[in-house]
Amino acid sequence: MLFVLAFGCVAVPAIAGGLVADRATIYVSEYSRLRHLAELGDPNAQFLLGNLYFTGKARPHIVQSDEKAFEFYMKAAKQGHAGAQHNVAVLYLKGRGVKRNVDLAVAWFMLSAKNGNRSAQRVIARLQQEMDARQWRKLKSLHQQLAQEIKTPQVAK
Repeated sequence: MLFVLAFGCVAVPAIAGGLVADRATIYVSEYSRLRHLAELGDPNAQFLLGNLYFTGKARPHIVQSDEKAFEFYMKAAKQGHAGAQHNVAVLYLKGRGVKRNVDLAVAWFMLSAKNGNRSAQRVIARLQQEMDARQWRKLKSLHQQLAQEIKTPQVAK
C-alpha cells in the first residue's frame, strides 16, 4: 500500500483487482482538507480559510492574520463568492489586512449585493439614501468596472 504526503494530507490509492481504480484522500485535519481544496481553487474552501485566518480560532495551524484573511477572501471573491465579496468590502472599509479604501469597499458591497448577499444589500440600501447622486454615479461606475473583472456567482450568500 502506498502513502503519499502532500499538502498536509495523506493520499491512499484504492486497489481493485490489483489495479489502482481511484484515489481516495484521507486528511489529517479539516484544516489540511481546506488548504488542499483552496490551493485547487475551490472558492468555498478559500472563503472558509479566510474566516479561519480572520478569527484565528484554528490553532496551531492558523494564527490570526487580517492580511491572510484578505488574501483568501479576495481569491474567493474574484470567483463570484458573494460572502467573500462582502468580507472583502468590510476589510477595505475598516482597513484591516489592506489599505483602507471606502470607494472599493462600496464597489465590493455592490457586487456582493447584486450576487445575493443580504447583508451587503442592506448596506447598499442605507448608503444609497445617504449619498448624493454624483457620489452614487461614481461608485456605480467603479462597481461596473469591478463586475467586468469578476466571474459570475458560483455560490450564494
